[in-house]
Amino acid sequence: MLKKIKGSTLILTLIFLLLTTIVSTSTFFDTFINGKKTSNYKASILAFEDAESALREGENTLSLLVQQPILTQPNKDTEKSTDEQVIYLLNSLEAVVNTTDLHWLQQPKAWWQRYGTEVPSVTDVGTPPNIVIEEKAFKRDSLSLSMDYATQTPGVVYYQISARSSGKNKSVSVLQSTFAKRFN
Repeated sequence: MLKKIKGSTLILTLIFLLLTTIVSTSTFFDTFINGKKTSNYKASILAFEDAESALREGENTLSLLVQQPILTQPNKDTEKSTDEQVIYLLNSLEAVVNTTDLHWLQQPKAWWQRYGTEVPSVTDVGTPPNIVIEEKAFKRDSLSLSMDYATQTPGVVYYQISARSSGKNKSVSVLQSTFAKRFN
């Protein structure tokens, strides 16, 4: 009878060891997955913060302008020649990408690097953020029908600023804001 008890103890110990191994392995994988989720969340938050910082940089660039800038016409065949911020007419980039509905989220990193301006990163994201500034509208203060910029009709110019930043986990944040500027 003593041999049966020793044999059943061995079997119960092996079953307990198997259950402990299954539970510990499950806990390990759960901890590993939660660590990955946390890392991805942190990277996406950093990408968002960088894109938001880039928007503020674009707004700061516009606020420092003394004169209304000359708008740049995008060209599919030429590269941007300077690191200075260029300003496009709203929707003028649609002709370059051959679409009537410009989806900022769908533009690849290469497009943003070509038409946008790289701004310094405030976090340790994957790539530095890029911004694109477009003139959205001009609202005159008076009821004058003159639409000539040379006449300097008093009014407010509205700009659309778009920023893109990507995180180390391939997360992408694209943000837009509208900025109003009076030049007179």
